[in-house]
Amino acid sequence: MGLNAGIENSINEYNTLLLTRNRVLKQATNENPAVVEMNKQIGNLKNLIHKNLIESRETLQLQIAQANAQLNVAKGDISRYPTQEKVFRSIERQQNLKEQLYLYLLQKREENAITLAVTAPKAKIVNPAFTTGVVSPKYQQIIYGSLAAGFLLPLLFFVGLHTLDTKVHTKQHILSTIPNASVIAEIPVNNEENAMVHPNDFSVFAESFRILGSNLKFLLKAKGVDQGGVVLVTSSVKGEGKTTISMNTALTLAGKNKVIIIGADIRNPQLHRFIKGKNVGLTDYLVSDDSTPEKLIINSKVNPNLDVLFSGQIAPNPNDLLDMKKFDDMIGDLKTKYDYIVLDSAPVMLVSDTLHLIENSDVVMYVVKSDFTEKEMIDFAAGFQKDHLIKNMAFVLNSVKPENTRYGKKYGYGYYSYTHHDPKQKWWKRFI
Repeated sequence: MGLNAGIENSINEYNTLLLTRNRVLKQATNENPAVVEMNKQIGNLKNLIHKNLIESRETLQLQIAQANAQLNVAKGDISRYPTQEKVFRSIERQQNLKEQLYLYLLQKREENAITLAVTAPKAKIVNPAFTTGVVSPKYQQIIYGSLAAGFLLPLLFFVGLHTLDTKVHTKQHILSTIPNASVIAEIPVNNEENAMVHPNDFSVFAESFRILGSNLKFLLKAKGVDQGGVVLVTSSVKGEGKTTISMNTALTLAGKNKVIIIGADIRNPQLHRFIKGKNVGLTDYLVSDDSTPEKLIINSKVNPNLDVLFSGQIAPNPNDLLDMKKFDDMIGDLKTKYDYIVLDSAPVMLVSDTLHLIENSDVVMYVVKSDFTEKEMIDFAAGFQKDHLIKNMAFVLNSVKPENTRYGKKYGYGYYSYTHHDPKQKWWKRFI
């Protein structure tokens, strides 16, 4: 039956005891002590057998479950066999292919070895190779060449910069063209629009005009002019600061003297930028029947010693007006009333109006603007001086940067000093 030995022994003992009880019952009743004892033993054996059978059934069920699990695992392994077989076949094919390739390469190597063994070499090594060091690149030559280029290129750059520079920058540029030229002042750059000198002004700008005034008085005294000195202010082209120089020169001279400034540039009047007034003046007087321009002369209101005669209406014939005897008579009359007469005239390179004023002038101040005026314009001024068209000429270098003056970047006068710093200055100009 597949039962274990313990259960079988219990069953055999149960059957034997049951048969014995049945034989005893044939001779005795159920109340017989022997029968009662046997019934009790039979009941105990029955319970024991029942318990053992339950345990045996549970054991068999567990074994069946384990057997089913093993069966499922076996079925899974069996289902994977085709896939594994496919992988193994692929690996086998790769192995065979590589083996054949390896054998083919071995065969070719042997064939090449045999071919080389039976063929005589075309070249023969006479001496083994040797080296004498680095042949190329030659580092020493590169270093020396770089150092030479580092020195020469900046030098060539600055030489070319100076060669191509056609502007006047310093006083020396004027003296190199006209060695005996008289440069009576260097006016520093002033970014203020319509800048004017004021009393008790100790700025460098004001001090430069005081120097200009002193040198101008010296020139006039050297010429023998004690009163009524006529100062003509001109330049080569427009934009060199001619009117600014005229106005501030007049203000400087008007400190202790009676001065009048006349707008003699009747083509492009500019005095009204500094002094406000009616648009009447020189041209209106010259075309009128008045004998004197007294009613057209006004006080500047900037300095009580400075009077102004504006240019007036723009005339179509400025050359003819300035060449009139009436203009000469006016200058002669004003000389008796003023210590200094400043004429703000037109640029000599553009128009010929100024040439008519030179005869009435004691000193001609020729304005040159730094970093603006071309060097060839100095040659133009030198031509006037050489041809004796302009006598007693004095140059004024206007709008000079501090580094282009003999004082360097710092100016000082007494306890008042001025340090200039141009934030827009290009870096390479610091080395020039």
